Amino acid sequence: NTQMLYSSLHISNQLELASTLPDYLIKKNDQLIASVPEKWRHDAAGVSRCTGPDMQESILTWPAPETPERSNLTYLCYYLWEYYRTTMDEEYLRNHLFPLLRRSVNLMLHEVNVDENGTIHTPIGHCPESSNDADNNYDLSSLKWGCQTLLEIDADLKLKDPLRKRWQEVVEKLLPFPADENGYRSSVNESAPLMHRHWCHLFQFYPYYVVNWEQPQNRAVILKSIKYWGSPEIPNAWTQCVISSMYSSIRDGDNALKHMDLALASPNFYPNT
Repeated sequence: NTQMLYSSLHISNQLELASTLPDYLIKKNDQLIASVPEKWRHDAAGVSRCTGPDMQESILTWPAPETPERSNLTYLCYYLWEYYRTTMDEEYLRNHLFPLLRRSVNLMLHEVNVDENGTIHTPIGHCPESSNDADNNYDLSSLKWGCQTLLEIDADLKLKDPLRKRWQEVVEKLLPFPADENGYRSSVNESAPLMHRHWCHLFQFYPYYVVNWEQPQNRAVILKSIKYWGSPEIPNAWTQCVISSMYSSIRDGDNALKHMDLALASPNFYPNT
């Protein structure tokens, strides 16, 4: 949850506070590399969900070695991307964000597999607090956003990175986000969680916007997903804030206000959260 707290600092122009996260990750870059298996340290990096200030926790230990969270650093890089888009600091983009995002995406690319039809699949992993399965939407959405963003940076900075063809292949051939009559599932084999505080299975449309309201063909699944997951009965302030933001993203101001009011009225609304 740490990275989420920085989003409001970017948009409120409190960059002296927002910069502490990217500054810290620059300082701990070697530890992020050391967190992945030694065989991948030449081009990958990662971060565990739970780690101390030293950032030295192996990503393959949480929540279990068989079902790690491989996408945490890519998700963290989304908020670094927000920081860049606020500052438009090209030096930071070139020398820090791009290399770190590249490493975070490589961690997943080392373990994806391709079926007989050429479709790219993500390995068994943990969709935070939800399910353990291959092709979960947390990993699929993080990988797709990461590859799309790397391609955008590569084009803007004219880097001609040797991996750009690989990133484009992922964007074009990655398994479509699993969905059913209730909207997006947790994974191919697991339905979406109901009445649950976390929305990692919906990252593809918030915050990544890989799928978004400006794409008419995706509006139905987005709306079903929000209605199924976004219950006003979830007693959690930041969950209601997320639901409010989702409704804002689909131009539904009435429901955005409704859930923001629920967030402000939550019994667990504290100064530090």
